[in-house]
This record gives sequence, C-alpha cells and structure tokens, in this order.
Amino acid sequence: MFLKNNFKLFLFLIVFTFSAVFLYRFGYFDTSLSIPVNDPNTVFSITSEDVTDSLVDENSDFKIQCSLDAVEKFNFCGVGIKLSNSMETGIDITRFDRLELELSYSAPVDRPRVKVSFRNYNPVYSTPTDFTSLKFNTITFDASKYDHSFIVSLDFFQVESWWIDQYNIDFKDSQTDFSNISRLDFLTYNMPVTGVYELNVKKVILRGERISEYDLFKLIFTAWLVIGFVVLLRQHNALKKRSITDLLTGLYNRRGIQQKLQKISSDNEVFMFYININEFKKINDTYGHNVGDKFLIYFSRLIEDKVKGFKGISHISRYSGDEFLIVFDNISETDMRMLAYSITAALKESVVIDPYKISVSISMGVSKTQAVKKNFDTLLARAGAAMYHVKSNNLLSFQEFDEPFSKNIYFKKKVSEFIKEALSNDEFYLNYMPIYDTKNLEIKAFEVLLRCSSESMKGTGPDVFIPIAEEYNLIRVIDLWVIESTFKNIKNNYDFLMKTPVVFCINISSEELKNPLFKKNLVRLLDEYEIPPEWIELELTETSFVEIDQKSIDVLSEIRTLGVNLSLDDFGTGYISFNQLINYPVNNLKIDKSFVDLLETENESGEMIVRAILSMADSYELHTIAEGVETAEQYAYLLELGCHYVQGYLLSKPLSWPLAKALLIEPNTENLKNLVKFS
Repeated sequence: MFLKNNFKLFLFLIVFTFSAVFLYRFGYFDTSLSIPVNDPNTVFSITSEDVTDSLVDENSDFKIQCSLDAVEKFNFCGVGIKLSNSMETGIDITRFDRLELELSYSAPVDRPRVKVSFRNYNPVYSTPTDFTSLKFNTITFDASKYDHSFIVSLDFFQVESWWIDQYNIDFKDSQTDFSNISRLDFLTYNMPVTGVYELNVKKVILRGERISEYDLFKLIFTAWLVIGFVVLLRQHNALKKRSITDLLTGLYNRRGIQQKLQKISSDNEVFMFYININEFKKINDTYGHNVGDKFLIYFSRLIEDKVKGFKGISHISRYSGDEFLIVFDNISETDMRMLAYSITAALKESVVIDPYKISVSISMGVSKTQAVKKNFDTLLARAGAAMYHVKSNNLLSFQEFDEPFSKNIYFKKKVSEFIKEALSNDEFYLNYMPIYDTKNLEIKAFEVLLRCSSESMKGTGPDVFIPIAEEYNLIRVIDLWVIESTFKNIKNNYDFLMKTPVVFCINISSEELKNPLFKKNLVRLLDEYEIPPEWIELELTETSFVEIDQKSIDVLSEIRTLGVNLSLDDFGTGYISFNQLINYPVNNLKIDKSFVDLLETENESGEMIVRAILSMADSYELHTIAEGVETAEQYAYLLELGCHYVQGYLLSKPLSWPLAKALLIEPNTENLKNLVKFS
C-alpha cells in the first residue's frame, strides 16, 4: 500500500509537470486586457495651442487629424484614453508584460515622431484635480520606427527624463511604476513643419501571463520538492512504524512495546500478561506455515477483542514468534483475572482455520508493578517466570506472580545454586534399589537412585531437585554424572558382576532426547569403561513420552540398537494409549506405585488396571516391573497376575553399593523367607 501510494504521487507529479508545460506552451496561462479605442466617453484628443484637430470615429477605431499652422513653439497632437474614472485609482497592469498595438500615422515629414505614454498617478507629484499633472512620472516608449501592428515589451518603456532632471527626482521615484495607470496617450511630437498630421489608433491590448515561465518551473520544482519531502517523510514514518510493528499481526513487536512503555509517565499499577501458544511448532509442522500465520492473526484479533471490554489503557505486542504481551494500565485485580480467564476460555474449543479445526492451548503468566517505565525488565521477567511455570506444569489456567509464587521461584533458584555447588563439591552419590524376579525372588537388576549429601540440600529429595534441575538446564550434567558414576562402579566390580550379572537401570530426563550429544556420550562411556550394553537399561517416565516427537523416537531406536534396554517408567500416569506402545522402542513397562497401592483395597478397579497393563504388555512382548511393593498381599496379587518383576520396601530399601553387593552375595533376607510361601 505504501509503495502504491508513492507511485500514485510520482505519477501525479509527472502528469502535472507535462500538463503545466503543455498548457503554458499553448497559451492557456495567457491573460489580456483589451483597451477600448472606440468609446467616446474615454477617448479624447490631445493638442497644443497652434494645432487644430478633428477626432474621427470610424466605429472600430479613432483617428485624429491635426493641422499645424505655425512651428514657433513645441507642438504635439494625439489621442488620450482614460483607463479609470478617477485619476487616483488607476488600473494595475503589472500582471502584463507586453503591449500589442495596431496604429498608423502620417505627417508632412519623412520620419514623424510618435510615442506611447502610460500616465501613472503618483501622489507625490500628481494633483487629483489636474490631469496635466500626470505628465510627471510618465512612462514612455518611442514608437516612431514601428508602423501598423506590433508588440512591444513593457520592459522597453522608460520614465521621461526631463522631469527627473528638472525636479532632481531620487532613484526610488524615477523607476517605472505600472501599478496605478490612469491614462494611455498616443502622441505625435516634435512637429517640425506645418501641415496635416494624422494618427489612427485601431487596437490596444495589454497581454501577459498568469504565471511566467520562470515562475511556472519554480512552481513545478517546488511541487516536486514538497511532494518528494512528503514521500520521504511518509517513508521515514512508515519505516519507523515498521521497525516497531509486527508485520504479520500489526501489533507492536519487541522493540515497539519497549519504546511505548518507556513513554508511559503514569505511576499507576500496571499488569503485564505474558502469553505463549503451547506447541505452536506442531501447528506449523502439521498444517503448514500459512495456516500457522493465519492462526497468529486470528489470535491477535482475539486478544484485541477481549481487551476492548475492559477500561484502562492497553498495549499489545507479539513479543516473539508464539509469545504475546498485554500491558494494561489502570486495571483492577478483578478485571485482570476476568481478562485472563476470558482469553483462556476462548481457546477451549477448536479454532477453525479453513479447512482445519485446530485445538490450541495457551500458557499465561501475569505480573504487576508500579512505574512500568522504570521496571519493565523486572515486570517482563516475572510475567515470563509465571508463564513458564504454567507451561512446565501443564496448568489449564494462568499464574500470577504473587508473593507465594515469588517465594517458590526464590526457592527453586536457591536449589539450583545448591545443585551446582553439590556437583562442584562432589556431594552426589548413588544408591541401588534391588529389582526381583517375582517368581523366584532373585535379584535381576538395580535401579540406580541419585542422592545428595550436601547440608544445603538436606530435606530436598530427588523428587524436588530433579524437576528444578530440568527447569534450570542442569539435568544433562546430572544425567551424565549418574551414567558415568554407574559405569565406574561396574568397571570396578567387573569380575564380580561377570559371575553375578545384573542390569543397572538408570533414570534419564526426557531432555536427553533433545540433546544431540546424548547418544554420542553414551557410546563414548560404554567404550571407555568397556561396559556390555545389555547390562544397562535407561528409564524414561511415561509423561515424557507423551511430549516426544519422531526425532526423539529415532534417538531411542538408535540407543536400543546399541544393545541398551529401554524402560517406560510410571506407566499408567501419562495417558499413552495401548495402541501407541508399538511406536515406542521399549523393552519394559514399570507399573506405577499408585496402581499397586490399589491392589489390596476393596476397589476392584486397581486389579483390573494392573491386569489390563499386564495383558497389554504380554501382547507386545514387554516385561513388566511393579514399583512400590510394600505389603505381602500386594506381592501375592502381582505374582498371581503374572507380573515379571517387583521392587519396593517389602523386599529392600535403596542400598549403598557395598550393601547391595552383599545382598547379591547373600540374598536370603528375612523378608524373602517370609514371602517364599507365596511363590
């Protein structure tokens, strides 16, 4: 649109320029004033004392015949034309630049003298009641050498010199002045011999131009200059606006919202809504970027529509690809919550982007401050922290950065610092949870569990610090430490484990499936410590499997190709359907403790769920491990239902390696002896 409008302006300039030049060349800017030479009310004769005259009206012109009887004095004869009724209010002919005349004259001499004179009223030298006084400041042209029709430039007219010399006229009053012409005279003068002198005035026309060629081109140049400046100004403003505007949605971009908020002078309480479209990348990957762009435009209009319903000053920004900001000045806490719920609720139903129905959710964080101009970065950081909390915890609503949330953020930050210190000070260690064959109660594997001896981390278990490590991008370092520490232990006990082989089950974060170096590091450590791949099993939670894509599945397939086993931990909590399991290259399913706990209750659904999991695993040729077995009754149920392996406090608590090794050597503990009757 901007380029189109500029093109129209320049096209207008070109048309204007050529049209103006064309009209000028063909006289459309010419102007003229025809002075009547046949009006007896304005035309009169002018003669000296020794001249007799007769004024003849020939309808279209006037002719004067003068007879000179004596040449003793200065004699003259001619025609005068009044140009105004009042001598003081003559006409302004400055708009004309030339005089067109048609006249003829004859005399008893070979070269008669004829002059044309404009009588200019000058209040300094002229008397209103005396037309003769107009002779002062007279502007004259000698027409003696012209005959019949001719055109003379007004630049050729000069002020009579005799009165300048006689009255010692200054420079200012001795210049030609065409602004107040009261009369036009045609005179024969210096009549040297007696006889008849004749002067016939046929046509008098003042001609000029409404605009001169110089002024026309100056006007054209000015038009080009002004419009060029307007175009440059518009372009500057357009580029300035474009630099602060998101081109797709028309909202402010990152720079625009920052500039806008820097100009806010209000010290009112300001709320910032930080919105992220969950899994927007999948929309682009599934439906294409064109549909993704249409959805962003739809979502932008949705936000604008929702904001209109609330009082206050709002500014909306597409802060990044799938992230939006709403900054609201002078809005109440109640309205803030209503707006947040309104936007969230609007996306509960599928959005129709022809021809697709797209299900979308958002994560929203809200923070508040006073004097946003001074605290924009803090406001943004807090709203962002609240938004990422919603996103990472799959919350359905929004999170406000209030005091409890602030304390939680502070706690997480402190724990993340403690994790770094523990890694630096080598304060992490491993415990080993035995996994038993359900039928013969032999130890077949150990689940490797991470523990920390740091005083700072006292009371903060893995269920707390592992999610924090994931949130603060520390989990990859921890996973690598656990794997390498396990491999070192295996290497140190290699001969023993060759005689008493077990599998070491290591929990890894789903973040590793996005880590391009994970497989490479795993292969390197297997080779470095000479670990048989079949001695290793990697465990991932079912909830992490819900979020993985095809690339992550390919990574798992490559790991399994190495000979390393894969286990799906906490099965039943992540909403993976049974028929989806065929897509995941896993060897084992670990039944979550919550289902095991249901086995000895009166609720039959627990047994039905476990039975269904076992049946499904059997159909996919997967081994099953029950977690959290704490009672003999639970064990008896699992044995009866056909679960392959069990682990839990009924059999053993997590052990240090020396105790775990001793248990491998002498496994017949009191607990096992009491359970023999079930097997």
